[in-house]
Amino acid sequence: MASSRKVVRWSVGVIVALVLVVLVLPMANSVITRGRLAGLWHVDGTFADWRFGMNGSYREEALISTGGRYELLSGGRIRITNATSVLIYKYRFDNRGLLLEGDGHPMTWRLTPKD
Repeated sequence: MASSRKVVRWSVGVIVALVLVVLVLPMANSVITRGRLAGLWHVDGTFADWRFGMNGSYREEALISTGGRYELLSGGRIRITNATSVLIYKYRFDNRGLLLEGDGHPMTWRLTPKD
């Protein structure tokens, strides 16, 4: 009887660990990435600034400002949606800021932190 209780406890522990790995860690990673992304960024080579919010909001501030949403996807990708387009980029933080490389399209942007 004590042996079967140990097996049940072990099984429950394994299930809890799997839930943590599958559900909690990706959410924590998303929160950390949103924290790094949140704020105002200058788009090098343009007159535009992009603002990312912790809540998934996106705003391009330029001669004509537009708003939209962003979503972090698996594989280090981000989907940015505004009134005129939906684009997916591979993102990478480095010592200069943020690099967005087109995923399925040729656009690449270097963003440097502005605030």
